[in-house]
Amino acid sequence: MVPPVPPSRLRRQTAPPAPELGPRQVPDAGAWADPGSAEADPPRHTARLVVVRTHRPPGLRLRGTMDEPALRQLRDALRSLAAVRGEVCLEMSGVDFLDLAGLRLLMTFARARAARHRTVRLAGVPPHLMQVITLIGWDRTPGLRLGAAHAG
Repeated sequence: MVPPVPPSRLRRQTAPPAPELGPRQVPDAGAWADPGSAEADPPRHTARLVVVRTHRPPGLRLRGTMDEPALRQLRDALRSLAAVRGEVCLEMSGVDFLDLAGLRLLMTFARARAARHRTVRLAGVPPHLMQVITLIGWDRTPGLRLGAAHAG
């Protein structure tokens, strides 16, 4: 059972500003590619969110801040998974902040896949995000599985 969050920690928090990335500081695609896969697409990123498409397992590896400025990028990345049959895996161990709009988008994506008898596995969810997902009951969202990180 997840311990309750003290009321003092429930205040609205904003993510710290992301550092500005210079032209030579773009994250390396290989650093976030699935080590067991020779097939990983180059990352698409904003200054706050890096998204890498993985193929074994099919899904996305997410890193950074998932907030309002990154929402469109996340939505587009999720849409790119529409044709994937079976389960898709969203590897989230590199996510340091996820706002409510981003979380809602993930849950809506899971419900839409459930309607087509497909699932979404959130892997490597940091404990602070897992606590929020469980606290509000979204761990029971149809089509959603909470699982371990990518192997490797």
